[in-house]
Amino acid sequence: MKKILRLALIDFKIIFRDPSLRVFLVLPVILFVLIVWLVPYLVAKYEFLVPYLSLMLVGAVIENTQMYSFISSMVLIDEKETNVAKTYGVVPLTKRQYILSRMLIPYLFTVALNVILFWVQPSLLSDGELT
Repeated sequence: MKKILRLALIDFKIIFRDPSLRVFLVLPVILFVLIVWLVPYLVAKYEFLVPYLSLMLVGAVIENTQMYSFISSMVLIDEKETNVAKTYGVVPLTKRQYILSRMLIPYLFTVALNVILFWVQPSLLSDGELT
């Protein structure tokens, strides 16, 4: 597990080295804040948006997942272009551990953010439109 966490730390260094990836790391959090605070304000102001709340929630969940998937794939592409990926053949990780290290941290963060979004969303719907 220490090896997997060490490799995840290296991935975070790659992400913070590239400014565009840093933006993609923050965008799901911004989207979460918009859904939690801006959507209730808009629904209170514009009643016709109420039927679209479930669509907004689904869109937010999909975008969260896509952004972290994009970051993971860009890290893999960056490592391939800089020939860092060749060194993983000698790293003491099995293929399973390597794949787990690449997917576990973004997956857990995405799932946690989406679960929190689903958990908070019913409180945004005062009349229970989503069942």
